[in-house]
Amino acid sequence: MNRIALPARRPALRERIVYRRPDGAELYLYVTAGFHPETKQLLEVFIRPRGNVDTDLCRYFDDIGVLISRCLQYGDTLQDLASGMGRLPGEPRAAHSPIGAVIDALIALRQTKISSFSSKALRRSPVGASLSSIRVIVPSTECSATLSIRTITVAGR
Repeated sequence: MNRIALPARRPALRERIVYRRPDGAELYLYVTAGFHPETKQLLEVFIRPRGNVDTDLCRYFDDIGVLISRCLQYGDTLQDLASGMGRLPGEPRAAHSPIGAVIDALIALRQTKISSFSSKALRRSPVGASLSSIRVIVPSTECSATLSIRTITVAGR
């Protein structure tokens, strides 16, 4: 399959994801999802941890965003990627890493909101529109995780 080309300007949504590890520590990630303006297809992902941008953790998430983006541009789906991620035992079978949690959150975002946007509304939404947070929790007393999504609203102009 050929790679899907992205236009120079494209709509994007920004989301904050909170991943809580079994030890209770939280990792705040800011995920920007870029879409093709006509097809509304998710084709680009940027991931930034909160804090100093000049860290190994930042560089790892930059590279992971590139890998996810290239997979999407070459025809993989988010579901394909999620099925290859490690999962915690129990129900629901939650991601065992922040990367799997980001992919799960993108699937949930795509299913709940993006599919209902009109192309006109998506084109007019500001790049980096502010969204409410998605919280991914892995309780320290149980070996399971939950993904709960609050109402997501795109800031319009």
